[in-house]
Amino acid sequence: MEEGSGSSQNAAESGSLSEKEHESLDVMENEAPQVEKEKWNWKGEVLFFTLFCSNVFVFMSFALMGPLFPEKAKSKGVTYTVQGWIFGIYALTQIISSPLIGMVMPYTGYRSTFITGILLASTCNITFGFLPWIEDRSFFITSCFACRVGGALGVSAMNNAMFVIAALTWPDDIAFR
Repeated sequence: MEEGSGSSQNAAESGSLSEKEHESLDVMENEAPQVEKEKWNWKGEVLFFTLFCSNVFVFMSFALMGPLFPEKAKSKGVTYTVQGWIFGIYALTQIISSPLIGMVMPYTGYRSTFITGILLASTCNITFGFLPWIEDRSFFITSCFACRVGGALGVSAMNNAMFVIAALTWPDDIAFR
């Protein structure tokens, strides 16, 4: 067998590896050292609970719209196509705004972005609940789009900040192993 064409194990056995290459080979074969992890303190538990609840409640409010909105919108004369756009503008806004919010967040601060996102999303969701009282069809559709875009911007800001806060708070437990 030619030198260099075999595996590094064969090269190590034949003695053609340097001392430094032997050490790196030994490190690769051994498992990563086990590091003793600190237990969470009460602040970490409260933060985790806050992040968890904010994420769950925001997406629960998004899911509640599905069974309730089409009937109300149909009674206002909104077509199914426009209803689909009202649903879809939420995801489209998040796709467009997430990278932009991520670029701005180091300057605005993670905590303020998180709180602003929650306030914006919750305000838009509450406002969306009052929209069935609007009688004018075009104003109803415009208000639905405005509430959905505002809510999506808030959720996008909250999610971006939530992931950064979690990564900064638990740098060794990103995957919660």
